[in-house]
Amino acid sequence: MTDVPTEADAPIPLRDAAEQYGATYARLQKAAHDGRLVVDRRIGKNVLVRPSEVQRFLRENGRTRASQSQPSLQEAPLGKIITITTLKGGTGKTTTTFNLGAAFAEQGKRVLMIDIDPQANLTQLCGLTPAPEPTLATAIMQWLRQRAKTLDQTIVETSFGPHAQLVPASLLLSRVERELLHAPRREYVLQELLEDVAPRYDVVLIDTPPSASDLVNNALVAAHEVIIPVIPEPLPVSGLQYSIEDVAKIRETKLNPNLQIRGVLITKVDRRRAQHREAVPQLREAFAGEVHFFDTIIGDATRIVEAQGRQRSVLQYDPSGASSQAYRALVNEVMHEWQPAA
Repeated sequence: MTDVPTEADAPIPLRDAAEQYGATYARLQKAAHDGRLVVDRRIGKNVLVRPSEVQRFLRENGRTRASQSQPSLQEAPLGKIITITTLKGGTGKTTTTFNLGAAFAEQGKRVLMIDIDPQANLTQLCGLTPAPEPTLATAIMQWLRQRAKTLDQTIVETSFGPHAQLVPASLLLSRVERELLHAPRREYVLQELLEDVAPRYDVVLIDTPPSASDLVNNALVAAHEVIIPVIPEPLPVSGLQYSIEDVAKIRETKLNPNLQIRGVLITKVDRRRAQHREAVPQLREAFAGEVHFFDTIIGDATRIVEAQGRQRSVLQYDPSGASSQAYRALVNEVMHEWQPAA
C-alpha cells in the first residue's frame, strides 16, 4: 500500500477513515488516544486525521511514528492555565511539567512553561544555567513596584521547537517571596501578569515549589486547573490530602472559585516492588469520589532520568519508549473535553 498524494491528503474524520481503510473505529480511536496515530486536529469532539497517516499506521501494524511532530493547529488558542503542585517534594512536579510541555508541543500546541520555584529546576532542565535575565522574579518585582506588566520580556525559547517557550526562574524568587508578604492583593500578581500573555498559548504549565507559600498561592489563583503528582508511598500520599485541601481553600475563600483539580497523576511507579503494585489501586480507592485519577501512570524509568541528565525531554531522548507513550497519553487525557477559549 502506498501513501496517497499530498493533494489528496486532506484531513478526514476518524470514523470516515475507519470505513475507508477497513479498520475498526475503536482501534483507530484508541491509537489516536495513546499517540500511536497522529491526529491532525480536533474540532470540538471530532478528531481529524490525514489518510497518509492512517495508511502508515495500518502498514506498520500500529507502531508509533518515529517522529511525532504535528503541524500547529489553526484554531484559536485554548488559553488553559494548569498548575502542577503538591506539598511533598520529589514526586515529579518538575519532571511532569517538563515532559508534559514537550508532549503538548509535539502535538503542535502552543505551550508556555513557567518556573515559579526559586530552585529553578525546570529552568535548568531547559538548559538555562544560569537563568537569563530578566526572569520571573524581575517581572514580579516590576509589577509590585511600578505596576508594569513585563512578563512577555522574560519569555525564552526551548529545545522543544517553535511551539514551546519558558519563563525562567532564579534564586531571586526567594527575595520576591518576602516582598509579596506585604503587597496588596499579593495572591493575584501572577494572574495579572498572565492576563495578556496566556491567551497567546494553548496551554500554560506552572511548575511550583513543594511548599505552602505566596508563590504557590499565586500559581493556584492564576490557574484554571491543577495536576497533583503523587508517588504510591505513605508520605507523598499524605501530601496529596493537603494539596486537595489547599485547592478547596482557594475555592472557598473566593480567591479562585472556579479552580478545578484536573487529576492526580501517579508517578515513579516501580512495578517490581510489591508495595507499589499494591498501593496504586489502594490509592485510587482511598480517594474515590473525592478526586479524579488519570488512567495514565508514569513509571520509575531510567530513560526519564537519562534524558534529564542530557537536558532533554524523554520524548526527544527515547521517542518510541514506554515513558514517551505515557506522556502522550497523559496529554490526551488532560485535553479531553477542552474547548477553545471564547
